Amino acid sequence: QMASRTRKQLVVCGDDPQIQAMRRTCSPRVLYYGFGKHNDLRASEPNIKDNKLHFDVYFMDVRVNQFSIPIYGKHNILNALAVIGVALTLGLDLNIVRNQLAAFPGVKRRLSERECQSNILIRRLRPSSIRN
Repeated sequence: QMASRTRKQLVVCGDDPQIQAMRRTCSPRVLYYGFGKHNDLRASEPNIKDNKLHFDVYFMDVRVNQFSIPIYGKHNILNALAVIGVALTLGLDLNIVRNQLAAFPGVKRRLSERECQSNILIRRLRPSSIRN
C-alpha cells in the first residue's frame, strides 16, 4: 500500500515474490533490479577473479558495464544493484559508483575473524551487533 502512495521513484528488488505480486498495482515510477530477465536493471551471473565478484550490469537489456565488489554473496550483488539503481535514478556518474563499489570494504558487524587453527579461519557471529 505504501509503495502505491509514493510520488517518488522506487528502486526495488524485482526478484522478491512479494514485489512481483505488487508489480501490477505500483506506479510506473519503479525501477526493478535483480538477476531475473524481467528486471529493468539486472546482473549477470558473477565470476570470481582476484578475490572479487565480477558481474555485468544491464539496464533495459543494454549492457552498462562490468562491476566488481570485494565481498562475496549474491545478496551483496543485489545490494550493489540497489546502489546502481539509485545512482541511475539520480543521474550520478556510474564510473564513480563503479570505482567506489570496487573499493568497498564491507561492514564489520556480524562476522569477525577470531582465530586460525590448522590453516582454517574461524569466524564467529557477533549477536550484539545485530541487535543494534
